[in-house]
Amino acid sequence: YLNAVYYFGKALSIDSTNQMAIKLKKDAEEKIRKGVKSTSTREMELALKYYRMGDYSRAISIWEKLLKKDPTNKKVKNYISSAKNKMLEEVSSGIKKIDLYIKQEKLKSATYLVDKLLKKYKGNKSLLKRKSKINELISQKVKFYLSKGKKAYANGDISTAERYFEKVLEYQPGNKTALGYLEKIGKTMVKNRKDEADRYYILGIEAYTKNNYELAIKYWEKALKLYPNYPNAKENIQRAKLKLKELKKSD
Repeated sequence: YLNAVYYFGKALSIDSTNQMAIKLKKDAEEKIRKGVKSTSTREMELALKYYRMGDYSRAISIWEKLLKKDPTNKKVKNYISSAKNKMLEEVSSGIKKIDLYIKQEKLKSATYLVDKLLKKYKGNKSLLKRKSKINELISQKVKFYLSKGKKAYANGDISTAERYFEKVLEYQPGNKTALGYLEKIGKTMVKNRKDEADRYYILGIEAYTKNNYELAIKYWEKALKLYPNYPNAKENIQRAKLKLKELKKSD
C-alpha cells in the first residue's frame, strides 16, 4: 500500500484532477491507517505526510517509534523497509546523475545535486566521495583559468583576461584573486574608454571649426557611446544640428 501511495502521488503531481488516482490513493492510505493501533493514527498520518514529501528519514523515525509500541506489527516493519528502499533508490539515482554531470564537466549541476542530496542524507559516504571529487575538479578549473587570466593580463590582453577571470567566478563566485583582477580591469577599461572618447571629442571640435558639422556630430556621438556622460558632447551635437539647418535654409 505504501508503494501505491507513492506512485499515485506521482501521478497526481502530473495531473492533480485525476479522480481515479485520488480515490485509489485515499483507499491505500486508509488501509495503511488500519494497520496500526487507533492510538497511533496521528503518528501514522504524519509519517505518511513525510513519505509523500520524499522525507523518508523522518517517516522511518516515526514508524520506528510506532514499532517500539507494537513490536510485532509486520505492516509497520514493511513500511520501514519500503522507505529505506526508496532512500537507496533516490541516492543511487542521484549518484548516476552526478557521475554523468562530472563526465560532461557540468560541475555546477553536479554541485547543486550533491548538495541537495547531502541535506537529506548527511554523512552518506558515496555522496561525500562525489562532493570531494567535484571540489577537486573545481579547484583544478579555478587554477587553470586564474593562470590563463594572469598571463593574458600581464601581456596586456585585457579583454581575454577579463573572460578568464569571469570563468573563475563561474566556479568560485567569491574568489578574491579573480575579483581583484576584475576590479583592476574595470578601472583600466573605464580609463581606456575615456581616453578614446577624449580623442573623438577633440576630432569633433576640429571638424566643427572647419564647418564640417555632419562629421563633428559623428565624432561626438562616438564619444558618447564610449562615455555616455561626456561633458558638453550632447550640447555640441545640438549646436551642430542647428548649424546644419541654417546652412540648408541659406541654400
